[in-house]
Amino acid sequence: MYEDKKFKDAEIEYRKALDKNPASDKALFNLGSALYNQEKEREEAVKSFESLASRKLTNGLDFSSLHNLGNSYIMVQQYDKAIDSYKKALRLNPNDQDTKYNLAYAQKMLKQQQQQQNQQQNQNSENKDKNQQQQNQQNQQNQENQQQQQQQQQQQQNNENQQKGDQQQSRQLSKEEAQRMLQALKDNEKKTIQKINKVKAQRSKPVKTDKDW
Repeated sequence: MYEDKKFKDAEIEYRKALDKNPASDKALFNLGSALYNQEKEREEAVKSFESLASRKLTNGLDFSSLHNLGNSYIMVQQYDKAIDSYKKALRLNPNDQDTKYNLAYAQKMLKQQQQQQNQQQNQNSENKDKNQQQQNQQNQQNQENQQQQQQQQQQQQNNENQQKGDQQQSRQLSKEEAQRMLQALKDNEKKTIQKINKVKAQRSKPVKTDKDW
């Protein structure tokens, strides 16, 4: 099934074999390989090869397990762990060209990954600074608007106070004018009475005549 690229079916059979013999290094290795060839099972492949690498293996299975573990780490973009696995594999087989090539590839991808992370961090920092600057500008604008509103309210209050003062002064002037008018009426009335009394006094005097009787 594995040779026919029926990896899911092969996985099922390898798991059955491990149920019968959990200590089988070969069955665990083949299970990891079947999982590795299924895109959705790459994380499970890593677990299988990690478990296998922790065992004491012989007959070249230890080297192959470490090599495939490195490949599995690459598929899940854990390049630092892939580098470590390839280095361990090369200690067992220093002349393996595939492992050397994969090691160089993993180192290249790790460098790119770190550069992208740095760029992302710088971008996040720039965005944070930009957002902070925008927030500061917004706060300043809000403060200016608040001050302007307070000034407008103060000006409105001053206008209202001035208007009230003008109205009060106007009422006072009207009262003074009323008093002057009342005094003028009293004065006119006094003069009128004086004229009347004068006329009466003139009428009460005896009239002189030029003829003798």
